[in-house]
Amino acid sequence: MLHDFLPKRKLGMLWPLSIQDNMPYEFYRIAPKDVMLVGEGLGLNEFSAHDVTRVFSQAVKVADGLVGRGIDLIMQSGVPLPILIGLDGHDELLGRLAQSTGKPATSSVQGVGRAAKHLGIRNIALANKWRPDMNATLAKFFARDGVA
Repeated sequence: MLHDFLPKRKLGMLWPLSIQDNMPYEFYRIAPKDVMLVGEGLGLNEFSAHDVTRVFSQAVKVADGLVGRGIDLIMQSGVPLPILIGLDGHDELLGRLAQSTGKPATSSVQGVGRAAKHLGIRNIALANKWRPDMNATLAKFFARDGVA
C-alpha cells in the first residue's frame, strides 16, 4: 500500500539560483504524479560567464549529493547558463556529471533542441532579452540538433 505512494522516478535538478519558486511549481503541475523533483541550487550570484564557470565547478559535488537521494537522471536547469559558456563548456559539464554519478545527464537547452528535432521543427524564431553573442551561441545549440 505504501508502495503506491512512493515515486517511481526521481529527477535530480541543478538550479542556477539558491532559491526556487516557479520551476518546482510548474514541474508538479505537468509531471506524472509518480515522478519526484529533487533539486539543489548552485548559488549563481551574477549573470556572467565567470560566475557560471564558478557554479559549474561545484556541480559534480552537488550532483553526487543528489545521487544519494536516489535520483535517476541529472538535469542542469536554465538555458542562459550554457549559452554563456558555450557548447564545449556545456558538453564538458554534462560529461563530468555523468561520469562522476553514473547517471544520465542533460540540460534545459539540450531538451529544447531535442524536443524541436523530435517534433520535426526545422526553423525557430526567438524573442528574448539576451545579448546577440548569447543568441549566436543558442543558435549553435539548435543547429547541432538540425534546427535553424
